This record gives sequence, structure tokens and C-alpha cells, in this order.
Amino acid sequence: MPTLCKNISFLTLSSFVLLFLTSSCCLFPTILEVEQSSLKKLVNKPQSKFDASTTLYIDHSTCFIDAYPPQKLNVWNTIFPSLTEQVSDLVLIKGDQLEEKKISGPTVLAPILQAITADIHFADIEKALEKITSSNKQAVLITDFEAFDKKQRSSSGSFDRVPYLGKYLKDWIAKGNTVYFISEPYKEGFSEKKRFYVIFTNDNLIEPISKKLLAKINTLLSQRNCSLYKITNSDFEFIKVTDKISIDGLDYTVEGNTKDGFILLNIEHSVEDIINEINRENKPVPIIKEISFQQGNNYEIKKLELRATNVTLQYLSLTDNQMKIAKTDISSAFTLDQKSIAEGKIKVLLNQENIFKEGFLYEKSCFEGNLFRLDFVVKETEIKNYNISDFEWNSLYISGQKAICVSESIKTLLDDINPAKTNQILFTVFIKIL
Repeated sequence: MPTLCKNISFLTLSSFVLLFLTSSCCLFPTILEVEQSSLKKLVNKPQSKFDASTTLYIDHSTCFIDAYPPQKLNVWNTIFPSLTEQVSDLVLIKGDQLEEKKISGPTVLAPILQAITADIHFADIEKALEKITSSNKQAVLITDFEAFDKKQRSSSGSFDRVPYLGKYLKDWIAKGNTVYFISEPYKEGFSEKKRFYVIFTNDNLIEPISKKLLAKINTLLSQRNCSLYKITNSDFEFIKVTDKISIDGLDYTVEGNTKDGFILLNIEHSVEDIINEINRENKPVPIIKEISFQQGNNYEIKKLELRATNVTLQYLSLTDNQMKIAKTDISSAFTLDQKSIAEGKIKVLLNQENIFKEGFLYEKSCFEGNLFRLDFVVKETEIKNYNISDFEWNSLYISGQKAICVSESIKTLLDDINPAKTNQILFTVFIKIL
């Protein structure tokens, strides 16, 4: 049986004694009451302030002019009424100039847009994308992505074969945001092209602009007059099935909101009690079940890695900012059932032979138990739901070639933000055990 209280460094022990002798009758602090607010600090999930207002960006060209006649049954005329109620700012992309206008009410937008008659070729879409993605504000961009090559990255003047969108989309997604692409085929003269309605939002908003606009285009989507593609790497959703879990007669509670990126399993039993009660004769003991997760829109998780640490001291040290406590890696004490992942479930076993390794556990007399942190890290995924043809059209500048500026940007983006590539923590489970 480990006696880890004896192995705590003199400096750490002295710090705890000095900190708590003046405020408590106990020599050591305890983890009898684990606070959700403190667990949030351990998880340290990025939180950014997000402006729920919406800016509308319009490509001042035939792309938009052709969409405007109200008799046309298209995406624009379907979503326009909602935009008049939601848009607070308007940006007209006129070549390399961004003309900004304040929209003070629902009747202000229409007259401005109806006055757009000049076809200004080769808009600086990059400048618009940079402005959108450097902000924390919702935006809707309407364009054909026919932009001019100010950095001379192609020989044609237009760089419809250069994936110039990727960097800006990546910056936006990295903040935990979402991009929705609505792609609509249209004809400009004799040329078959694509008009894009790109919604930049954050799905954690109570009423994101995407929710209002997408509800309007269901009929168009069902009739295949347009297509929809959502891009994010933060839409995996964990589902707390129940507030109580029972495993072989042992009950424990489930606390916390999965939206915070973690839950706490409160087990009022010691490791010895669990093993003795279940009596598996040195076989792994189930410790987590009845937790499910929903696959994301862009990625299907094929493999997870479980990284487990004893964070008892780290948690307690939150009361003293000067105290730096290292975590103890106890990953070998747990086994993740990889087969359950295909079913969208998380099942974890406790390895009896390893949990009692020197340094893995503190005696109950030290801190009234142990606090474990189990991080589920994405290791293997499969990209799904990506139809490349929705984002390509015949190049107007290179005969026999496709315009791939959008499709290649998205393809590269999906690789760059792949949770498996970045070792993204899918979810965290804390276990408080006696």
C-alpha cells in the first residue's frame, strides 16, 4: 500500500502547513468538496467574448447584382428578410476598397443594396476575410470568390486556382468558432459559376445568425438548389446519460455540465473497496461507462488515447498561486475500450495491477482521497461529408481547368485543423475517489 504523504517534498509540505494551520484545524487541505469553478481552472478551456451582432459583406459585382431581383427563387431572396432584422453593419467590397456603413434599422439595408448596379471586377476578398476573422463578431459574406491577385501568386490575374482562403478560415476555427458555406450554382452570361453565402459564427451563442438563416433555406436544400457545409473541429458533444451510475452494485454521482468540457465522477468508495466489491481476481475493473459522445460534422473519431494523471496536489495548490505542483502520470492504471468508440461510447477499465504502483495514490489520511484527471485525446479520425464538387466550377481564365480556390482551401483547412493532428483533448473526466 503506498504511503505517498511521506514522499511529498519538504517544500510542498511546508507550504501546505503554513497555508492551512492558520485557517483550519486540519494539517492538510482535503478534497472532500471539489468545486466546479476550480476544475474549470484545471481544464483551462479558452473563453472568448463574442459579439452577437452581425456584419454583412457584399461583393460589389455581378455575383450579387444577379441575385437581387425579388422574383428569383434563390438563397438571397429567401434569407434577405432575416438579414434586415439582424445586420448592424454593412461592408461593400469595391475592388480593393472596403466601404463600411452603419445599419441603424431594418428599413435601412434594402435601399443601399438596391442601388448596387456597377460590376466592380476582382474584389479584394482577402482583405474582407482578414477583417472578418480578426474580429470576434458574426459575419455573412456573399461572393463568388473571384478575387484579384495582389501578391501575384498566379499568372492569370485572377487566382481562382490558388487556395487563398485557408489561412483566414483556420484563424477563425482556431478560436472555437464555426463557418457555414452555402453554395449556389448560377449562370453569369454563358458561364456556369458558384455564388457563396459564408456565415461566420459561434454555435455557443444563444441565437446565432446561422440558426435563423439556415432555417429559411430548408426547401432550397431539399430541392438541391443549393448545398450546405459546416466547418468546425469543436462540435463533438459529450452526453451525460444519467446523474447516477451503478457498476456492479457500486453507485456514484455524475456532476457538472458537459458544455464546460468536463464532468466529475464522485465515487464514495476507495480503490480497494471497488476492487474487493467487484472481485475480478486481478482482471481490469470497469470504472467508467454510460457516457456517450456525438461525432462531429467534419470528422469521425476512430481512435482515442487516454491520458490519466493524479491531480490531487495540483487541484489543492489552486488556493496558493505561488505553489507549483507537478502532475503524476497514472495512465497505465487505466485502459480505454477502443471498440466502444465506434459505438459513440466511452468505457474505461481500472487496472488493478498498476493502480497501486508507487506514487500513483495518496493515502486517504492525507487529503481524504484522490482526484484523477482523465483526458481523452483524439489520435485518429476520418474526414466526412465533404463533397468537393460543391466548391468548384470551370475556371474562366484557364481553359479546361477547374476553379479550385475554395475547394483546395477547405481541403487544406480540414487537414490543418484535424483534431488528430493537433492532439486535441476531446473531453475530460475528473474522478474523485476515497
